[in-house]
Amino acid sequence: MSDDKLVQGLAAAAVAFGAAGVLAPRLVEATYAVPSTPHTDQVLRLWGSRNLVLAGWILTARSEEETSRALTMLAGMNALDALTAVTVGRGTGAATWLRAALTSGFFAGATAALRARRG
Repeated sequence: MSDDKLVQGLAAAAVAFGAAGVLAPRLVEATYAVPSTPHTDQVLRLWGSRNLVLAGWILTARSEEETSRALTMLAGMNALDALTAVTVGRGTGAATWLRAALTSGFFAGATAALRARRG
């Protein structure tokens, strides 16, 4: 698969996660074993909107440099999310913090690897 297709795939995943967070926070709560409250709904909608913005940045990048910068930000954001899940998420229960850490860690690694591969 070409690098451009992989970039589009990562952006599509960010759109899917973002749309779920904004439009269906209860689905995300169930997936990550998070109790559904108005507060978690709001936070997941905020989380979803940031994913949509980053996906938009990647999908509208007009140069290789801009794409690389967006991929770097996406990798960093996911690495920070994974670190946060592991270090401060333990009080949320194993199912929640582990799923969050694994998901974010996967996307951090995949994005960083793609960024490195592109040069």
